[in-house]
Parts: sequence; structure tokens; C-alpha cells
Amino acid sequence: MSDGKRGAKPLGTKDWLFGSAPRRRLLATVLAPRAPEEGWSKAALARQAGVSPNGGVDEHVAGLAALGLLSQHDRRWHPGPRRELARAIRRVLIELERSG
Repeated sequence: MSDGKRGAKPLGTKDWLFGSAPRRRLLATVLAPRAPEEGWSKAALARQAGVSPNGGVDEHVAGLAALGLLSQHDRRWHPGPRRELARAIRRVLIELERSG
């Protein structure tokens, strides 16, 4: 999670493909096999990513929405329509976890 310091952090091997540890953690949350029925609040997504809910997660969420991996309904975020893409990225995340 967050170390409390601003600025770029060194990337771990699991994070390199995704550009940041928070982005990888957010992807893992959004692509989990089961999403909360009520969806996620922005604050909940920020907590999962380990970033501030006050702007720290906005760009990440916007990117996932642009890819069709998230969609917003009634101020809550839900899995988006790109389920095949989601499954493919989930397989990559699982493989990265297996490899150490």
C-alpha cells in the first residue's frame, strides 16, 4: 500500500507491465471473479489501490473506464462490458502471482 511519500516509486517485477503498483492492485480488484453487487465507490477503489481517494485514483479509474473494464451507474463503479479483455488481463495477473 501507500508509503505516505509522494512521487514515483520503484516498480516491482509484478508492477512493471502495468506502470505502477496501485494500478496493478486496482486491476486485481476490478477483475476479481466476483464484484460487490452494489459496485464500488471511488473511495473503496482508492483504498484497494492504496492511494488517496481525493484524486489519487481518478486517472486509473478513467483509464479502466475508457478500456471498458469499468462502468459507472448511480455514482458507483461496476465491471464494464469488456469481459473478454477482463478475463485475459486476469490471466496475466494470475500468472504474475504464480511466478513469484
